[in-house]
Amino acid sequence: MALVRVYCGLSSTQPSGSAAVAGNAPGEAWLTVAVVDDSGRLLDVVDVKDDPTGYAELGAVLAERSGGSGDVAVAADTDEHQVIMLLAAAGRPLAIAEEESLDDYADRFGDDDSPDELEAPPAERRAIGLARGLQAGALAAAVQAAPRELMALKPVLAAHAAVANGRQSAAVALREVLRELYPAALRAYPDPCESVPLAVLDALPEPGLLSSAAATRGRDAAGDGGADRRAGGRSRPDRRGDHRAARRDRRDPPPDRNRQDAHHRGGGDDPAERRGGNAPATRRSARWSPC
Repeated sequence: MALVRVYCGLSSTQPSGSAAVAGNAPGEAWLTVAVVDDSGRLLDVVDVKDDPTGYAELGAVLAERSGGSGDVAVAADTDEHQVIMLLAAAGRPLAIAEEESLDDYADRFGDDDSPDELEAPPAERRAIGLARGLQAGALAAAVQAAPRELMALKPVLAAHAAVANGRQSAAVALREVLRELYPAALRAYPDPCESVPLAVLDALPEPGLLSSAAATRGRDAAGDGGADRRAGGRSRPDRRGDHRAARRDRRDPPPDRNRQDAHHRGGGDDPAERRGGNAPATRRSARWSPC
């Protein structure tokens, strides 16, 4: 992973936009962070709280923009910010600008050809001016003494910096793999190391799994539909069989039980009985005669 030389500027600000309506207390202090590269090109502008959470967010931004370099110089408008104190305890090179020089840096190092910078709030312009002042050499950063009450945090801050750099290295490696094997995931999630992209990649580690799962569901649905159609075909009544049975019943009426009983009792030798027994056959023949 290539290291990139970047410079950072910090300026006091008031929360605006989504940060102002996120339920934050009105008395909370905020900082505007600006990061530029070695040519002075603006890379990133973010707002962070002036507390340990903001320090962690700033560390993540610097690790991402510098490629994991731990010696990013930071210029600030005062040394009374909690984030600045934590940076000093972590051994970061710092430069503290004088208050009367902040607007001068903003005017000298602002990009007059950029409408976004010209229309930016004063705090953002100051942060950009401080970062470019470091890049141009107008400000010199050096490691400063940490406050005595924060000396015990040096191991914790060093561990946090190592975790941030390690995460950035893993993100770069994962991004390269996804660019070759799974570009759709990289287009959907610019940072593949966030919790949601990692969960998606854990469930679908290969692009083919998604298409194969969809194909399997399609085959199952088709199989269920075919089974239902076959079952429905078997359950349909055979109407032709019913009509044939009805015609047989009309041609062959059920025998007369009383006549059969009389025949068995000895009355079967009566000529009238015999003629009566042959009458249905005569009527049936006449009824079904083709003439």
